[in-house]
Amino acid sequence: IFFSTEHIRSFIKKYILGKYSLMFTGFSKTVKYMFKRNKSLIVLNSIITIFRLFLSAYTTKFVFLALGYNVPIVFLLLIKATIAIGTLMPFTINGLGVNDAIYILFLGKLGVGPVIVMAHNVFILMISYLVALAIYSYFLYR
Repeated sequence: IFFSTEHIRSFIKKYILGKYSLMFTGFSKTVKYMFKRNKSLIVLNSIITIFRLFLSAYTTKFVFLALGYNVPIVFLLLIKATIAIGTLMPFTINGLGVNDAIYILFLGKLGVGPVIVMAHNVFILMISYLVALAIYSYFLYR
């Protein structure tokens, strides 16, 4: 609703997009079309996103429990949401280091040391790579 007003759209075109505004011609029509015609897809996407957030937070909780720290799930959900927003910022390539910095900042407030946080991040990264390798191998050799 906020982006649907002509005043806001012209501000975005002029000051934010600038010379790249021609690349976004028709974007507003597409967004309106998606909200009118594909509400079920938007709801499905929201459900999948929320499920992924909860799954990620519970995975993080189990890893921290294995490392001897009981971090409340509510804080992990908030931290995961903050990381999702933080990695979208174009400070680094693919949010490199932003994930770790946000984890260290917020979990440090809960009494978790930076070494434990980095151990968690390395463990999750290794598991992610192993799962990706297993899926890749399955599809490569089937």
